[in-house]
Amino acid sequence: MPAFRPVQHNLATDAHLGGLVARVVNGGDSANLGLVPPFKQSITYYAVFVNVTTSTVQLTPIPNDTESIGKIKVNGTARASQ
Repeated sequence: MPAFRPVQHNLATDAHLGGLVARVVNGGDSANLGLVPPFKQSITYYAVFVNVTTSTVQLTPIPNDTESIGKIKVNGTARASQ
């Protein structure tokens, strides 16, 4: 019988976001959008205002610590982060 080996996960010590970037993406063009209200860790609801012709808005989470870069999950799915 094989020996049981526990799996060690390197969990971040800080689960807060350090920022959130919103970008409008139309074809090959993209531009940063302002969050309303401006990002603050204690706020959990944001809005962005876009032109009616906008088809895609990209949200990029920014971790509060460097050990979480590239490891953020949104609704259980890994997402790119800065």
